Amino acid sequence: MSDFILPLHIGILVITLVCIIWADIYTSFWLHGKKQTLNPKIVDRLHTAVTLGLTGMITTGTALFWPLREYLTDNSPAFFIKMFFVFALVVNSFVIDTYMKLATTYSFKDISMRQKAILFASGSISLLSWLGAILAAFRFF
Repeated sequence: MSDFILPLHIGILVITLVCIIWADIYTSFWLHGKKQTLNPKIVDRLHTAVTLGLTGMITTGTALFWPLREYLTDNSPAFFIKMFFVFALVVNSFVIDTYMKLATTYSFKDISMRQKAILFASGSISLLSWLGAILAAFRFF
């Protein structure tokens, strides 16, 4: 089964990373003032694509985990590190869902410093969590 699931897991990761890069580039136009607001349809579609990608990663990851669950939970600190990062990504997706509406309604210069701080913290958490989860996964190979 892992002969099919592992390539699917990695394929979903690649597609999701492309969507994240696309979303980050699109958002950078707003951050730099090149766009006053972002198109709500594009923002929603990108967020949905990344959410589906994360869901697909969790689903295929669960299928990969199940046959190795005893080994991973007993012998692999990297597994728990990866799960911490995945949990952070899930929680952060709700923060992104709440705050992405700012970019479709206000220009970046018009939002409060608190909102800017939350957006930058969320972006940092996202970047560190994706990188952390990927690097922890390499400990499994």
